[in-house]
Amino acid sequence: MDRDDVLAALAAGGPTQLNGAELAGADLSGLDLSGADLSYATLVDARLDGSVLRAAHLWSVVATSASLVGVDLRDADLTAADLRGADLTGALLDGAALTGTDLSGADLTGAVLPPSGLAGAVVTGGPATAPDETVPDETVPDETVLDETADGSAVTLALGATLRIRLDEGATGYRWRITTDPAPCLELLSSAVEVAPTSAAGALGHRVVELVARAAGRAVVGLELAQPWDPASEPARVFSVAVTVR
Repeated sequence: MDRDDVLAALAAGGPTQLNGAELAGADLSGLDLSGADLSYATLVDARLDGSVLRAAHLWSVVATSASLVGVDLRDADLTAADLRGADLTGALLDGAALTGTDLSGADLTGAVLPPSGLAGAVVTGGPATAPDETVPDETVPDETVLDETADGSAVTLALGATLRIRLDEGATGYRWRITTDPAPCLELLSSAVEVAPTSAAGALGHRVVELVARAAGRAVVGLELAQPWDPASEPARVFSVAVTVR
């Protein structure tokens, strides 16, 4: 199965049944899979950055080395799930069932855990990076500027601080568009093109997206480079960053 198959399952309406699905390496970033049944599914090396899996059934799912940056797993059932080496930067796990969940080597930077923390989970050798409670406080700049090398990363903003994302955008008809709603933590101020200092066909310009931190909390900013006249087309590239506002 791939992203198109999952979109078709979502479009069918009713409970999304993906029990035992083979989704290794699939790009499912930014999808709303709330309440979906993914029990026993294979998500090895899959990308689910910014996806919503709230109250989803993920019993015994295998998602080793998967990218789950900023994923919303609140109230999800992750019993006996295999998340070894997964990137859970900025993930929301409060209310999730973690009994027997293997988080060995997982990156939990900025993750929000249940009140009981990692009680009941398997953490052989410990997680690669501990959640927010053990991350030392750092000075937060008034403005943060990111480019495409920051894809999949996590940043922290102070209230009132500005986030600028600058991405390459050619003159071939593809445009960057925002695919997630970061409100109320972040407010979109502008999304504009910086024209390259040349008129050559296909010359690179840049899409500059500017946001401001309005409320404490966590959000994911997701973008995709796609053809604006064909919303159903596969994106040429995707970008996401997990943001913590404090």
